[in-house]
Amino acid sequence: MPEKENGIEPQMVPKKVSGKYPIYTIVVTEKSSSAGLKLCSSKVGTYASIASFALSFISGVPAMRVSQILGAVSLAVGGDTYTQAKTFISYIEYRKKGEARWPNFKSYTTYVMSGKRNYYKHVLGGKRKSNLQWTTKTRDYLDKPAKVVKGTFYDKPNSWYKEQARQRLLTGSMLIDLPW
Repeated sequence: MPEKENGIEPQMVPKKVSGKYPIYTIVVTEKSSSAGLKLCSSKVGTYASIASFALSFISGVPAMRVSQILGAVSLAVGGDTYTQAKTFISYIEYRKKGEARWPNFKSYTTYVMSGKRNYYKHVLGGKRKSNLQWTTKTRDYLDKPAKVVKGTFYDKPNSWYKEQARQRLLTGSMLIDLPW
């Protein structure tokens, strides 16, 4: 078995180019989102019996009472009206990656990655009509994230990601900094 040189298998070390081993680096940011809304909590009953119940979202996002949800969706109900309220969460996720490659390789490999998630809250309120069908209304709070979760290194400059990728290509190690 061949010995490793600086943690790299000899067959992976490219031939010298102009007397040195240049390493190419790039920074890539990928954006994705949750696959729809995730139901967090719900309550059904007469308005008088459930109005004061607090429905949660996720840790760190303040709960909303049923009465607040019905008000937020502009749904007028009486005390004996059969009602429902639901809370949902969604997110947009960013992954910032430092990638590197040797000049004789065609594709880049990720060596350092950090991430950020912006969580958004959504609510649904409903009332049951006399024909037993529901009238529902929703509200999406998209103007500002309800919660932001960020990796320790997410806000580092691109030069930091490139240098980390270069160093980690040489050592064969990765740094994954996703806080979820």
